[in-house]
Amino acid sequence: MKFVRRLRRSGSPSRLPPSLIIDSGVGRFSVSISVRRQFSVFFSDNSIFINRFPLKEESDSTGMQIIPVLDLKGGLVVRGVAGKRALYKPVESELCSSAEPAEVAVSLRSELGLGRMYLADLDAITGGEADLETCASLEELGFELMIDAGIRSIAGARQLTRRLDGEVIAALETLPGPRLLSELVGELGAQRVIFSLDLAAGKPLSGGGDWPATVDEIASAAVSAGIERMILLDLAAVGIGGGPAHLDRCLAWKDRFEGLELVTGGGVRDLDDLLSLRAAGVDGVLIASALHDGRIGPGELGRLAVD
Repeated sequence: MKFVRRLRRSGSPSRLPPSLIIDSGVGRFSVSISVRRQFSVFFSDNSIFINRFPLKEESDSTGMQIIPVLDLKGGLVVRGVAGKRALYKPVESELCSSAEPAEVAVSLRSELGLGRMYLADLDAITGGEADLETCASLEELGFELMIDAGIRSIAGARQLTRRLDGEVIAALETLPGPRLLSELVGELGAQRVIFSLDLAAGKPLSGGGDWPATVDEIASAAVSAGIERMILLDLAAVGIGGGPAHLDRCLAWKDRFEGLELVTGGGVRDLDDLLSLRAAGVDGVLIASALHDGRIGPGELGRLAVD
């Protein structure tokens, strides 16, 4: 095999460029070179694409983690808009020309240095089968996943964790109540279970069960159940570019719940929004549209790291 051309600009001469094409007739595969250097390799149009995986410290130097969202529906990455899932369509992105999950994820990593993904399996969340194959293939490519596959029971969580290494999202939308949440924490450990407090225009998006009535009461019940990591996500804000919806609440919860790791998302537009979220003490931000539209790119992420 020989190198044909570089797809993207390389870094220093001593380092492999982020992406190369190699002449070959070999089929799709992946390979790990070493603990410090890993590469994803896949076949397309009689060529092999090799993507260097960024080191973790390269992709998380801001004090607040940027976590791309992969909403999966029918095996493709779709673009979320205001939680109206019936209207979601395959993503169109400035980063890549495909809605295939592996290609979208690889482009986010190679272009932006982001290797931890929030994956929402919309088919599973709405009662269908979980797409464990796609999740497993992304893990094989070296991605760290936070997986929302519509967990409704201990059995469902076990099915997920038998196959996958990712963090399990237990979401208000599908979980019956805080008792099951406590059982999940007991079974999997507080570091592997993330509670997603789902909202729709500020109101709890609960599938029923015995959850408390208010948003703050639900958060308190989750912490009492042993939760140390929480997502606050307002689906009505997703994909519409209206700005972060719950800055004051994030600030209050970081003060109220000592040691809570808090991630939020929905409506993030630009660098100013990221700076506001960081000032509120948020530990991570879920983003999709702003990354695919180019409103938040390498320049903005670089400025976030130094501001």
